Amino acid sequence: MRAVAAFHGHENAFVLRPQDDAHDFRFHFVMPHREMEMCGHVSPGALWLLRRWMSSATRIAPLSGTVDARFDPSARHIHVSQVSS
Repeated sequence: MRAVAAFHGHENAFVLRPQDDAHDFRFHFVMPHREMEMCGHVSPGALWLLRRWMSSATRIAPLSGTVDARFDPSARHIHVSQVSS
């Protein structure tokens, strides 16, 4: 993952299978020289790409906790909550 981040030179979101039934996806955020618990501007981008596989609401698990997201197809918006534990 670090090699991919180094190649691109900025934050990257890796979408992984969840580790439990409470989440739909697990996100792992990696920069060229470190990992991040959460990345607020990369999450909506990753969710936008995943919207084909999302119901209108989804729950992701970054390292920092749980994040709820909702896709509004009529407005074509992604709404992302703050991290909850």
